[in-house]
Amino acid sequence: MFAAGRKTCSLSHARIGDRDTALVFRTFVTPSQKITDTLIAECRSVFEDGVLSLYATPKVMESVALHYSSYESLRGSVTAAWDIFMRGINTPSGNGESYVPILTFAWIPRAARKKGGIVILRGIDEEDDGEVPVAGEYSLYGFLWARWDPPQATFEILQMGARMMAMQSLTVVKELLRHALSSVSRSVDGSTDGVKHLYMHSRRDNARLQLFMEKVGFVVKDVYTRSHPGINGDVFRMREDEKRDMINKLRRLGGVDERGGVDALLERQVVTHVMNSEVFLDCRVGVF
Repeated sequence: MFAAGRKTCSLSHARIGDRDTALVFRTFVTPSQKITDTLIAECRSVFEDGVLSLYATPKVMESVALHYSSYESLRGSVTAAWDIFMRGINTPSGNGESYVPILTFAWIPRAARKKGGIVILRGIDEEDDGEVPVAGEYSLYGFLWARWDPPQATFEILQMGARMMAMQSLTVVKELLRHALSSVSRSVDGSTDGVKHLYMHSRRDNARLQLFMEKVGFVVKDVYTRSHPGINGDVFRMREDEKRDMINKLRRLGGVDERGGVDALLERQVVTHVMNSEVFLDCRVGVF
């Protein structure tokens, strides 16, 4: 991370703007011709920045699982997750699948060097399938890749990233979610019933990500289903392609106990976080 001859680390040093910054949001159904190679390269930079800002500190690396304990292993984890992302956004839903894959982006105007500070959103520019902002004038700040399943009324977060994936980014991550959900709602005649439940899967040893999502408002699946007794918890299960990706990722990182088969392995290694979309949409940014 601290290369020879550099006075700063290799993490992004993108400025996040002044306190009255207006972010630009765009949502696309994938695959999309508007998601260019240049935009994907920006996504990778944002994703790496987010992962490394969460984990690449001595205190964290000394206290977490083996595959996060060195810079090289962290980069390996980033590569494994990114390979899954790239396959996913280039594969349309098909074979009778009911889900709709979407990708939401947030851009921020490039700030003058003398300006800086935490982003407070004002005058948001939002447009479904709109034009991508001019690269020289805007910087990609965050993205959210998700899968909307209309029959199940669920919205599964598959991957996301934000510059400085820490408490400073909570507002932007919440807005990415809110804008993705708003896009789904508009596609079903403005009804907020388009999505009832948000969820995501993560490894149990990914404590930093889980803490971040809890700050956003998610709870573990068992807690959620107990408080919503009419819900069939099976709707939050991993799909077969996700199982394969997660198993391959775990094997690639090493140190996995595979006794009991795939389902037993996933039960030991994976935790599911869920939240109610109505509660999320009713909350104002920064309140919960």
